Amino acid sequence: MRIERHQVDGARVAEAREDFVNRIGRQVHSYSRAGLMTTTEWQLISDSFLDYLGALSTTRPDLHSAEARAVLRDAAAAAAGAVSFAAYYPVDSFHVFLDYPNFGMSYDREHGQERDPHHRVTARDWLDAFCLAIVSDQVSVHGEAFGWARQLMPDGPATPTLELVDGLLAHFFEADGVPAADTAPVAELQPGLRALRALAAGDREVFDAALLALLQDGPHGTGPASLLPLVPIALAALAYRTHGWAPAVDTDYLPHALVTGFETAGPRVH
Repeated sequence: MRIERHQVDGARVAEAREDFVNRIGRQVHSYSRAGLMTTTEWQLISDSFLDYLGALSTTRPDLHSAEARAVLRDAAAAAAGAVSFAAYYPVDSFHVFLDYPNFGMSYDREHGQERDPHHRVTARDWLDAFCLAIVSDQVSVHGEAFGWARQLMPDGPATPTLELVDGLLAHFFEADGVPAADTAPVAELQPGLRALRALAAGDREVFDAALLALLQDGPHGTGPASLLPLVPIALAALAYRTHGWAPAVDTDYLPHALVTGFETAGPRVH
């Protein structure tokens, strides 16, 4: 089955591509000179990298290029920086470094200080950052930060995004790979959780159907980053790298390089 990508604003694509090397350098150095870089600044930087990556995909949908690989790596690093800030600052030390603009920042522990609740990450931002960590093979590097950031999220009603957050944590860090609340029949779960349970069970048919449902529900938006739906990409990457399952659906929403980890050989058998 073929799923075509939606149309995005051509002017925004051109803007994302224009002089990106110098523009991202100016952005990160401007933030660093303005004061403490917090979750907000790191997320904005990650957004800029993602917009550029989406813009690159308009001319090379598979994203097999050294440029795309470098951009993905720093998009993930900046997103993880936002999570790390929420998890650690100012109670522990950590460091964030971006290769593309050759920029880094270290944060030292400040004795007697407590975390600022205004610097927590939302479930949506956490999920995007975790998906980028999956695709860039950085989950193990930042796993502790993701765990702490989740614990520090404000209490509130369960949402589909928060359910998927907990599902991903369980998949990676709990022995049975199933969150405590995930006891409903598979058919009643949201597509993301269905896909995770199918991955844990090695059930390719259920996984393929869940991934298709996520894509049919529709990535949308006018910016170039919307061409790269992070949840389906991350799930497809997990399936490929864990079980060797190439996506059953044919779509540029799942760039081959991001799914395979920039594997240069042809795709594995379906």
